[in-house]
Order: sequence, then structure tokens, then C-alpha cells
Amino acid sequence: RIALLFDLQRMGNEEASALKKLRDMQLANGAWPWWSGMMPSRWITQHIVAGSGHLEALKATGRGDGQTQEMLRRAILWLDQESVEDHARMTKRMSAEEMKAYRPGYTELHYLYARSFFQRWPLDGQAANVARFYQERAAAHWLEYGLQEQAMIALLLDRSGDRTVPGLIMESLKQRATKSEELGMYWKDFVGGIGWNSFPTETHALMIEAFDEVAKDEASVNALRTYLLKLKQTTDWKTTKATAEA
Repeated sequence: RIALLFDLQRMGNEEASALKKLRDMQLANGAWPWWSGMMPSRWITQHIVAGSGHLEALKATGRGDGQTQEMLRRAILWLDQESVEDHARMTKRMSAEEMKAYRPGYTELHYLYARSFFQRWPLDGQAANVARFYQERAAAHWLEYGLQEQAMIALLLDRSGDRTVPGLIMESLKQRATKSEELGMYWKDFVGGIGWNSFPTETHALMIEAFDEVAKDEASVNALRTYLLKLKQTTDWKTTKATAEA
């Protein structure tokens, strides 16, 4: 029991130290750079926000102290403003027809996904309008995306209250999957790429999240976990980020 208490104290100290490092690296505008002294990075900021949301959702950490909450709130406000400014630039250069046919890119989808963990800070004003536009376009075009994007769309739409499209996506994903007693559940036609939206481990981890949260399909989740472990045995999880997602 004493050893357990010591381990818990050590883990708590390490978490507090890591959060302090994040706070110290955060820029005045709320974003994070790749490294200290560099320009703000939307990619890094979105991943820190999404990672923090993951930890809360998994109950792997509490909401932290007031400083941590303020850090996350400032980052989210910066991401909201970035999204509004991107959308404003897009409306200036695109026609009404192009806007109607627009399909959000991975950056926009990942922003909505990261943002969906923090509904305690609701979107409002123009940020809410922009998010709604991206959600509607993603819902209309979900068949045109790859596996990781489809799982992400299902999650972000489900969290926004859509009770139709997420179910269609999950049923489609399940029908296209291959199940094996030895390997578990996976997708034969998935080809891993060099882009961050096509890494095998991250994609499979996101599938587990979607089948657990949206489909509430325990059997598929267990089969997906089996394949994730097989993936580690055969190819390893490649990066620290992939390992964290797994």
C-alpha cells in the first residue's frame, strides 16, 4: 500500500511538471509553437487540445487546476478565431457554387474533433456558424473521406447531437471491415501513408474510440483491440504519438 501511494504521488508530480512545461511554452495568444521561440502552430495546438480532451474522457486525469483550465480555454479560443479567419479568407476567394460543393480538409475536421471534447466552453457567434458550416459539409461528403476522417466525422457529429449520419458511418465502417479470430478486426483496403491522417496506429486507435463511443459496439471494440496489439507485435507503434493514441 505504501508503494502504491508513492507511485501515485510520483505520477501526480510528473503530471504537474508536464502541465507546467505546457503552460510555460504557451504563447500570449493561446497557441503553442513547435519549439520555444517559434511561430504559433495550429497543428501542435490542436493536438495538445485533443490530447487533453482524450485524457479527460478516459478519466486518466482530472480537469486539473485553474491554471490548466485557463491554459486550455485560451488555446481553444485561439483555435476558434483561427477557424473564423480561415473561413473568412475562403469566402472571399470562392464562389457561392464552390462554397456549396466545399469539402472540409483534415485540418478543419481535426479542429472540430478536438473542439468537441470541450462542450463546457460552447461555440458562439461567428465561430459557431463556421463550425456548423464545416459539420454540414462533412456530413454531406463523408463517403469521400478515408477511414480516419470517417471515424473522426462520426465522433464530432455524434457529440454535436446528430443522430443520423454517425450511425450510417459506423455501419458502413463495420460492413467494410474484416474480422479474424487471430487478428481481430481491421480493414484490408487501408493503406498507411506518410501523412498524419493515414498512420496505421492512430487510425486504428480512432476506430476503437468511434466504435466504443458512437456505435457502443463492445464486440467490435474488443476485436479492434486485438488487432491493435497484433500491430504492435508485428510492426511496433512507430512513434511516441502513435503509442499515446494507442
